[in-house]
Amino acid sequence: MTTPFQAGQRLTAAALDAIPMQVLPLAGSVTTVSTTPSTLIIATVAAATYYVEGVLECTIGATSTIPKIGFYGTATESAMLIAYSMFEESATGENILGGKLTSMASNSNMSEAVASGAGVQVRFSGTITFSAGGTFIVEAGDTTSGDHYTVQAGSYMCLTQQQT
Repeated sequence: MTTPFQAGQRLTAAALDAIPMQVLPLAGSVTTVSTTPSTLIIATVAAATYYVEGVLECTIGATSTIPKIGFYGTATESAMLIAYSMFEESATGENILGGKLTSMASNSNMSEAVASGAGVQVRFSGTITFSAGGTFIVEAGDTTSGDHYTVQAGSYMCLTQQQT
């Protein structure tokens, strides 16, 4: 068991290295193909509480759509509060949407309608507690079949296990 860090405490390199963190990049671009979500990033988690944050860079295809981006997995979630912000850049200006997710469910929606060809950045951060370990997945799918978009390589998720 480790001791929580105190405000103002200087951390040694060894102390920083001891913090269990996973940085999980999306290695290659993923284009959605249907309303069935595609796996973007997958992490293996233990029964513990994690701080999660990430950024997904997306490009909307030829048809305006509502990208469905959310979380899923085999791990048993007992508490979750993840806030998100979506930034859309299109010919008509920039739209910003925000909200929160309080449960891990397939096809959670962290987005709104986006114009064709627009660039979209989805940022998320918060905490999630798992009562049983397994997988924790970031996924993306079409709202309407045929309305595809691409999540760009370099998008990522970071998971940091909270110390007790």
